[in-house]
Formats: sequence, C-alpha cells, structure tokens
Amino acid sequence: MAFTNIEGYQGEIFCNRNTNMKKISAVGFDMDYTLALYRPDTFENLVYKEALKRLVNKKGYPESILEYEYDPTYYVRGLHVDKNRGNILKLDRHKYVKVAYHGFSKLSKTERAELYFNSKSTPEFTEPNYQCLDTLFSLPEAYLYSQMITIKDSGDLEHKSYFEIWKDVRQSVDASHWSHEYLKREVAKDPAQYIVRDPHLFESLRHLKRSGRKVFLLTNSFWEYTNVVMNFLWGNAPGVLTDEWQEIFDVIIAGSCKPGFFVNNRLQLYRVQNPQEMSTLTHVEGLHDLSSAELLEGGKIFQGGNWENLHKMLDIQSGSELLYVGDHMYSDVIRSKRDLGWRTMMVIPELLHEIDRMESPLAQREFSAIRELYFQRACQVCITIFLLSQSNPYPSPNPNFNLSPL
Repeated sequence: MAFTNIEGYQGEIFCNRNTNMKKISAVGFDMDYTLALYRPDTFENLVYKEALKRLVNKKGYPESILEYEYDPTYYVRGLHVDKNRGNILKLDRHKYVKVAYHGFSKLSKTERAELYFNSKSTPEFTEPNYQCLDTLFSLPEAYLYSQMITIKDSGDLEHKSYFEIWKDVRQSVDASHWSHEYLKREVAKDPAQYIVRDPHLFESLRHLKRSGRKVFLLTNSFWEYTNVVMNFLWGNAPGVLTDEWQEIFDVIIAGSCKPGFFVNNRLQLYRVQNPQEMSTLTHVEGLHDLSSAELLEGGKIFQGGNWENLHKMLDIQSGSELLYVGDHMYSDVIRSKRDLGWRTMMVIPELLHEIDRMESPLAQREFSAIRELYFQRACQVCITIFLLSQSNPYPSPNPNFNLSPL
C-alpha cells in the first residue's frame, strides 16, 4: 500500500485480483456486520448478558456470574481457542503460538513451548480440539470462556472439564443469537443504541441499481429481525416498519443458513407472506418448472433455499457473474468462491484502526526512519564488499578443488 500525506482511511477498496465489473450482472450483500455494523460495546454486551443468564438457568452455573461485565476490546478476530486446556492462542502464519492466555493469565514462552512445540507431536489447531474465532459474533464467547476458566481454576466448576465449559459457553451464545424474539425486541426498542447507521448506504445501493445490475440481500438472520434492522438503516423511527427499503433489492433471502446455502442444493425455499404484518412461510413448489419471472411473481422475499434458487431468481448462468459482499471468511467468502465461482468482497472493520495508525504522522515518521536505516545498512554492505574485493581481487583457489575427470 502506498503511503500518502492524507491521514487515515479514505474509503479505498483493496483488491487481491482484478475484477471486470462489466461481467458482473448481480451484486449481493450480507446484512449483519456488512450493511449493518453493530456497536460492540452495546450489541455484543446484549448477547453476552443473555448468554450469562442461560449458563445459570440452563447449565447450572453459579448465579454470581450474572454480575460479570464484558470488555469488547480484550479479544480480536483470528485467535484460536484450545478447548482441552482452556487457552486462547495467537498464531502466526506458520502456526507458531506467539501468545497464549489461560483464562486471563499469560503463559510464558517456556510454558507455550511445552504445550505446543514438543518433539512428539505438533497440533494442527483445527476442530474438534481447537476453535478459530473467525467472526465478530465469536468475541463475546471467547471473553466469557476466559471468565469461566478463571472460575474453574479458583475451585468452582470442578465437575466440568475445559472442553465441557467451552461447549456450554458456545451453546449459550449461539442460543442468544438464535433467540430472535429476544434480540428483535431489544434492538427494536432503540436500534441506534446497537447499530451504526450510514446515511449514504441506500444511495450507494441505488447507484448499483442505476448501473443496470441486480441487487440482492442474502442473510442468515430471520425475516422478522432483518425487517427491523433494514427499516432502521432506511431511516425509519423505532417501531415503524415499511416496505420502502425493499424497492432497492431485486431478491431478498433471509434465514439462508450459510454456508449450507452454498453447498446443499436440497435446502427448501419458503416465501414470506404478509412480510409487514404477522408474516407466515409457505413452501415454494415446482421450482424446476418456474421461470425467473414466474418465481418472483408471488413476491421477492424468501427464507431458506439454496444457491440454485438464487441463480434462477437472478437469471444468471454462471457464478462468475455475481459479486457478493460479506464479513465472514468461511460462510461468505470461501464457500461461495470455491464451490460456486462467485466473485467476493470482504468487509473487515478492524482494518480501519490499523490503516489509521499506519497513516498517522507518527507512523509515517517511524516508517521513514526504518527506510533510512535499511538504506544505510545497504550502503555499508556495498562498501564492505567493495573493500574486500580491492584488498584481495584474485582469491587463491581452493587447494582441495579437483579438476580431474571422475
């Protein structure tokens, strides 16, 4: 990346490979953490508090944990959980454990080496013994897991293993996300408390529409919650649900169950009836006999289904005609690209902070100092080589070197 005098992120899009937009017929978006950016200090805390209640009420954990608080800044995406040892790990690209915490206690280099780099075996850091924290939704469960490890090490929860504690935490956090009635009720009260609204969002989507491309929404959130969030992003007041935002999209699919959506063409498609009232789902029959226009005649809002249904709705013949924007490396990017040939774009909110730091005046001065040191070192190496060559321009041959034939 080229450094400029402009400080901070300026809205650039960074490419790993060229994309010819003339060949893109449809552009799709995930909703959570893509169109809707959640506030970690409020939304993640909402999920965290609900998970605490479930641990107490469903799993028998001590009621004292209900007083615990969540720190959204403690962990970041890309870490790994060692389920059997109760550790949180930071790996480098070579799978070397650079940092490890047991609960909230940092392990020494010697302790890390004994656990993960003994001569008998080197772990692969994959399931079922390890879990990668590859979503922003997974950060509360990592923090909650560390808190439960601290409780176990203090003498409580002796009857549970580290692996069992992770399983309990994961199930409780997942249940909090899937409890859409709870989330919808809390978020609907004051969406601005939990979601960052971009006033330019729908104008950007309209720009795509004006270019002649189809625009679709593909999200794992169920329709009721999707409708609440998208109405807020549209600009409606809390509690006001209209269908105006839907005009931007040619197809809307909620409850898509990604990544299964991309790999299982047997998943059933349902149409959302009465989407603004007490919505109901009706199974879409005879999909193979319907054209794109016929499929969308009864409405463009669906739940479930699979990639074949979407391709038919968009009337595209190849996955390379489609660009999908999401935030999850596995569910949004890898599966759609590897199995279907979709072109993909990934939203990475964490890079905002890194780019801002890299392009700050202090960082620029540090980079300049580093470049100057590299230049000085290169000059010294060149001078040294030159002086050596002048002092001994014709080095003596190696006496052990044999020129005779074999």
